[in-house]
Amino acid sequence: MKLQQIRLYLSIFSVIYFFSLSQLCDADFMCGSGWMYVNTFPGKCLKLFTSPQEFEDARKKCWDNGGQLMTMLETINQLIFGESSIREHRYWIGLKCDKEDKENDCQWIRDMEMKNTTKPIDEDKYLCGTVDKNRRLNYLSCSEKSSFICETNPECDKITYGAKCSKRCSPYCGGQDKACNKKNGSCVYGCVDGYQGELCDRECGKNMYGAKCSKHCSPYCGGRDKACKNINGSCIGGCVDGYQGQLCDRKCGNKTYGVKCSKLCSPYCGGEDKACNNMNGSCVYGCVDGYQGELCDRECGNNTYGAKCSKHCSPFCGGKDKACNNINGSCVGGCVDGYQGELCGRKCDNKTYGVKCSKRCSPYCGGEDKACNNMNGSCVYGCVDGFEGELCDRECENNSYGANCLENCSPYCAGANNTCDKINGTCLFGCVHGYQGAWCNEEKPNETQSVVDRHKTFIYSHEAIISSILFVLAVLSAFLLLPKVRSAEERLSRYTSSMEQEDQF
Repeated sequence: MKLQQIRLYLSIFSVIYFFSLSQLCDADFMCGSGWMYVNTFPGKCLKLFTSPQEFEDARKKCWDNGGQLMTMLETINQLIFGESSIREHRYWIGLKCDKEDKENDCQWIRDMEMKNTTKPIDEDKYLCGTVDKNRRLNYLSCSEKSSFICETNPECDKITYGAKCSKRCSPYCGGQDKACNKKNGSCVYGCVDGYQGELCDRECGKNMYGAKCSKHCSPYCGGRDKACKNINGSCIGGCVDGYQGQLCDRKCGNKTYGVKCSKLCSPYCGGEDKACNNMNGSCVYGCVDGYQGELCDRECGNNTYGAKCSKHCSPFCGGKDKACNNINGSCVGGCVDGYQGELCGRKCDNKTYGVKCSKRCSPYCGGEDKACNNMNGSCVYGCVDGFEGELCDRECENNSYGANCLENCSPYCAGANNTCDKINGTCLFGCVHGYQGAWCNEEKPNETQSVVDRHKTFIYSHEAIISSILFVLAVLSAFLLLPKVRSAEERLSRYTSSMEQEDQF
């Protein structure tokens, strides 16, 4: 383009200035962010860059922003923009001239293809055009740095569409820039999660959410309609009992259950992990010994214990209610008299009875094992001779003896109370006058009885005693005592003979 033509455009600026000014309107919606719409024919979008760049760098910057350096041929009244906004002393515009012939060989860069981002090798042979705040055209070396003005054709931006770009794309259009079709507004990249339709203007239907509304709300969402948020599926009414998480898709942990998994399973649930149902808390593996109920929250009743409370406390547990430990059955109040062991299931041994089997049966109980009742100590087989009472702890009274003291001492026993041996009834102090014998149950003969008879009676009674003594001695030491026994017999024989001889005299 000839330089004279450029100057002509500038010279007529004053004529059209006010007309162009009146044609400016608020049409920024037709330009991108940071760009200003200028109402020329056709309209243009302009943008100032105040960071100084070399000409080719400025040109590339405009290109990267979707435009080019400003060209004045079709946009002369864009300088109105310059009047109101230019503060720097000069701005690159899209004019490039041959340094040797700048009067006749200048070219608008819109007619030059932007093929690469590298600077021409012969850059120094060119001058590049600038415009100052007074709208004067100047030339500088293209390698100098200057602010610059970019221009582009107005069109609907990525988030508007329709006549005069008067409609906005749905904010629920997908993609990073949420772009929609410039004619009908249909979302270029589909919808964001939770929305559907060509315009992405409808939320997902009931109980649906996510990309393309393809996911179902959790069946464990709470609330009457079990609704969830259309975008991420989080349950609006929280979770039903036993579930947790935004999506209510996780059961409560093994040790929790109920609303928001806020309740703890009973510590008396059975099984290694003490697990309970995540919804109602019922113990999965039943209860540990001593507990009952679905939640294993109740101890066994007073008279039961153990697994499923199926065992009964011992009837020999002590205490008013005969209670036992709900787990192992040990008697809470100890045992009743006569029983022992934690469960009070064992009678006292044969020789003991009473509280904690702490008392011993009477040594005068009858029977081979001297057994007594484990509870009250009464002798099972009665008493040995000479004792009476349930416990066989009383000797027979003075005038009785024998088994259960049922025998009476002979009334002819000597002594104040007719005293006799408690066991065999023999009179301890001899007989009253006129009676004789161990039990004083024999009357004495007349006084005319011969002396021999009296001696014989004496001898026979003593022979019995001597025989008993000899028997015991023989058992203890038969060989050692045998000579002495024989000597005693000889002496006894001689004594008897001498007595008989005396009787003859």
